[in-house]
Amino acid sequence: MPKRTLDQVRETRETVLRRSADVASVNGLDGLSFSQIASEVGLSKSGLAGYFESKTDWQLAVIRYARSVFRESVIDIGRENSNVNTPLIVSTCRAWLDYLELPVFPGGCFFAAAAAEFDDREGAVRDAVRDTYAQLRNYIAALAGRDADEKCAGEQMAFELIAVMIYLNQSLRIGDDHHAGSMARRSISRIIGQPVDE
Repeated sequence: MPKRTLDQVRETRETVLRRSADVASVNGLDGLSFSQIASEVGLSKSGLAGYFESKTDWQLAVIRYARSVFRESVIDIGRENSNVNTPLIVSTCRAWLDYLELPVFPGGCFFAAAAAEFDDREGAVRDAVRDTYAQLRNYIAALAGRDADEKCAGEQMAFELIAVMIYLNQSLRIGDDHHAGSMARRSISRIIGQPVDE
């Protein structure tokens, strides 16, 4: 069998992480199975295991991947769509709503699921989820604080926005609430003091 190129190895790893994140968003990070993912992406179990030092290492790699997807889907798109008529906090909230409502992951927000799974556990996976939320809170607080011109106002806005998004995600996942999106938009518009409907 010919030796695979570095680009092929990277591409396979990306495929593994994408499928792993999709599965984990539904079944949880502890629900990841080397045999299941290997079968789905066309690898042997040992071939898949060769990409990671342990299951914890695999879970952490999936978290990093999911973080990059969130950054591309929400942070980057928010920046791209911000302009003189659309403040960054508004374009970011719109991108965040899209991320949840599409949804980007089949189980909805990857990090809402991971936080519920690991919130009472100790260890590197919980720390990675906690750090992701902290980075998000700080980023949103900086945006909101810049627009509100007050640090504490920014922190309060970040807290409230994250709470609305988490509940919207939950409503979309476990309910059949056709009004959840519009209610979330009204709440967000009140929180940031600007309409998020386009």
